Amino acid sequence: MVGTFSLLRRPVNHVGLVDSPESKSIEDRSDLGRNWRRALARVGVVAWATFIFVLSSIPGSDLPPGKYSTPGHFALYAVLGALILIALGGPTRNRALWAVALASAYGVSDEIHQLFVPGRCADPVDWLVDTAGAITAVGLLLVLTRMGVSRNRN
Repeated sequence: MVGTFSLLRRPVNHVGLVDSPESKSIEDRSDLGRNWRRALARVGVVAWATFIFVLSSIPGSDLPPGKYSTPGHFALYAVLGALILIALGGPTRNRALWAVALASAYGVSDEIHQLFVPGRCADPVDWLVDTAGAITAVGLLLVLTRMGVSRNRN
């Protein structure tokens, strides 16, 4: 019978007392906020990647005229890299490398996708610009976070 209604029971702490929201420590509450931020960032990653996919699906003949490709790629993938970093749990060197790698890999898949869109082509320079955008945003987040951490220690 133990555990049969575990979903209906309230959580019990290490002393056997029922936990309530009032008994949560400040650290537990900050973990909850961090988890919400990560979940929201994950939704943002999926939404932003979908947005990039939709933009990449526009046929070449329907694209507005102008020289926006390089800054557009840079900005789109800077946002994607930042969202991925937050979704992975925040700025650490290892997570930053993963964020850049994942954003760059999505850039490769985006260029391959464009091979199948009329009037579009895969351009390795676009992929390099995508990767540069992700590196810039992720690096900026790392630097800003470290600056904030060092200020808080002083």
